Amino acid sequence: MKHNRFQESNGKPSAMDDQENGSHAAATSEMEVYPFTGMGNLIQYCSDREIVVGGGQWASPRDCPYDGEKLGLGLMIEESLTFGASSSSATFANPSLCKGSKNNEFFIRTLELWTFTPGRSEEQAFKIEEDRLQARNKGLEY
Repeated sequence: MKHNRFQESNGKPSAMDDQENGSHAAATSEMEVYPFTGMGNLIQYCSDREIVVGGGQWASPRDCPYDGEKLGLGLMIEESLTFGASSSSATFANPSLCKGSKNNEFFIRTLELWTFTPGRSEEQAFKIEEDRLQARNKGLEY
């Protein structure tokens, strides 16, 4: 199900909704949100060959709300981080995120990744990651 981030889960506009005043920030910060449906078990997967988000199959192809959509991985980015593909998945009830492309594939020009860390600064985050890497290289749990 498609959601707008300016709407609360009850469907009423949130306090963030300033689209009526025509602000550029509001117009450029809209996004489609596809929450976890409880169907499928592939929420996220990462290996040295790919990053995948969503991939559950519909109970029946008739259950897919997007007629004619290829079923598969919601979003896949391959190891070079320059190429990916997207299909409808039951995990998030999303359509293909790159409509109109052959085989639902796309090239990546810019990729922004986020992470969460217990550090309060960039320096602390780097230190935590260095310590984890050193522990892993020594065969220790961190």
